[in-house]
Amino acid sequence: VTVALVGDSTVADQAGWGKAFAGHFDDKVKVLNFAVGGRSSRSWHDEGRLPAVLKAKPGFVLIQFGHNDQPGKGIERETEPAGSFRDFLRLYVNAFRAAGAKPVLVSSVARRVFDEEGRIVSNLAPWAEAAGAVAEEMGGPFIDLHALSVAYHNRIGREASMAFNPKEGDVTHFNAKGAA
Repeated sequence: VTVALVGDSTVADQAGWGKAFAGHFDDKVKVLNFAVGGRSSRSWHDEGRLPAVLKAKPGFVLIQFGHNDQPGKGIERETEPAGSFRDFLRLYVNAFRAAGAKPVLVSSVARRVFDEEGRIVSNLAPWAEAAGAVAEEMGGPFIDLHALSVAYHNRIGREASMAFNPKEGDVTHFNAKGAA
């Protein structure tokens, strides 16, 4: 079985959960990580990255975008949760299905930003909700990693959560512990 990962730096092996995810399988499962830091659903596509994934002929593709789709990232990356973000997710689902793969939409892992009461404050919810809506609309599987990660970090608290940072102040990416 081959599983492809598509997304941004929070999925990539260097600072995301991709390498840790791959470590949960034996040699019967091959995990290929096509995630690239700094990419959004728009820029990953516009850079022509889709053909490489299709060529790999994966059985499953986990697709997670949202962090770099937000405002302030530049017009070459930004998407609207109710518009172009959904369009790019549909494009990916259709392309992978046409190639015989089973796409799985995954909402963005939460940034570990806490308010004074010690609760996660998320500005990714509109993109997470859009990913779930596209999965429902297209009759495909959805992993709500956003909701799961918000709940997890709310449970363990700010101090334990900061132990996942790859460097001080980086509440988006992960060290090995955070990726796992």
